[in-house]
Amino acid sequence: MPGPRFGLYYGALFFAAGVQLPFWPIWLDSKGLSANEIAFFLAATTWAKILATPFAGTLADRSRNLRALLAFCAFGSLCLIAIMAVSHNYWLLLALQILGFALFQPLIPLGESQAMRAARQSGMDYGRARLWGSLTFIMAVLVTGRAVEIQGPNVIVWVFCTGIAVTGFSVLLLPLRSGAASIERRSWLSLLRHNGFLWLLLAGALLQASHAVYYAFSAIHWRSVGMSETLVAGLWAEGVIAEIFLFFLGRRLLTHISPLSFLAIAGIAGVFRWTVMGLTDSLIPLALIQVLHALTFGAAHLGTMHLLSDLLPEDKAASAQSLYSAAVGATMGLAMLLSGTLYSAYSSAAYYAMTLVSLIAVLVIWRLWIKLGGRLGDA
Repeated sequence: MPGPRFGLYYGALFFAAGVQLPFWPIWLDSKGLSANEIAFFLAATTWAKILATPFAGTLADRSRNLRALLAFCAFGSLCLIAIMAVSHNYWLLLALQILGFALFQPLIPLGESQAMRAARQSGMDYGRARLWGSLTFIMAVLVTGRAVEIQGPNVIVWVFCTGIAVTGFSVLLLPLRSGAASIERRSWLSLLRHNGFLWLLLAGALLQASHAVYYAFSAIHWRSVGMSETLVAGLWAEGVIAEIFLFFLGRRLLTHISPLSFLAIAGIAGVFRWTVMGLTDSLIPLALIQVLHALTFGAAHLGTMHLLSDLLPEDKAASAQSLYSAAVGATMGLAMLLSGTLYSAYSSAAYYAMTLVSLIAVLVIWRLWIKLGGRLGDA
């Protein structure tokens, strides 16, 4: 029964993400970093993942002890992030964050590749296993938001470390595939030449990178216009609740809507969502538009995962997932760096740049549909 074990893994992993994504910029802000410095920290971290994640994917495809690799990533990241809590030097903080997050990041694509394998081989419902990650993401956002109000921003790093530690222990329960010496060793370049794969990487990366301003500055901006940490956490949680419903229904929806259509819907929703967020700071419109996170993130994620599984051979699943993660990291790194400059100059109007990114993603998805010649275009 792989579903509950992957549910536990996703739950622990995305509890940590639920602390890191909305609140890490606040923790960096509490260390005295400016908006541009925060953007540089986040961008440098994502660029480091470009090197670390494909390397980890190659190791995973060839390793006979995948469990040891995942445990090393989890507990290595835990140690480095914990040291950050007691560090104050700018360059030491930067180095520790780059290394710590470079180890943490591969836990996502390596887990995804194993979960999609379990879905193919055992019939596990991927969406329902993955939704446990979204549930604990909400829990982390709400718990951390309240904890910051009571104890201050320094609590963020310790709650984050707790999530990483539980992730490391959950690795011990996963049904993992061991590497096999007979597996054909295709190069990354051969994967990139695979029909449609490069366009899929670009489309998925753009859809995720369109969240850069939201991830980096939504919490800081909402606090600056008078919202409490609890209200900020509630807005984040609302988007993830909508995402959970999509994951719960994902398997059923994919029998009627193709994965490629999921990507197109995500891009169109992004054009609308980021435009509205650039236009207003009023609570009611923001609360309504947060529901679209189910599409801008959830539909993009489900569509990309299923297309990766359909397009590529199983023996290169970890490499493919890791290359996708690296592509997201590269694009997100550029978008984060841009978001710091734009937010410093234009405040919430920086979201209009994310509207443009979503529009470009829609054009790339259209090109992917042409490249595939209609294949995988039907549900």
